[in-house]
Amino acid sequence: MPIEESIREMEGKISLLDNRKFIGLAGLIGVYAIAYLSFLTHLIIQSGGF
Repeated sequence: MPIEESIREMEGKISLLDNRKFIGLAGLIGVYAIAYLSFLTHLIIQSGGF
């Protein structure tokens, strides 16, 4: 019984780590997308697009 419990605990920890990695990756992609879009709008404004 204790072995199965420890295996379950490890699986829970692994899934938590995967979720954290996924959230971190999504956050990084979001930050990069916002920076890229703001840079593009800055270039468009400077070239007189708007």
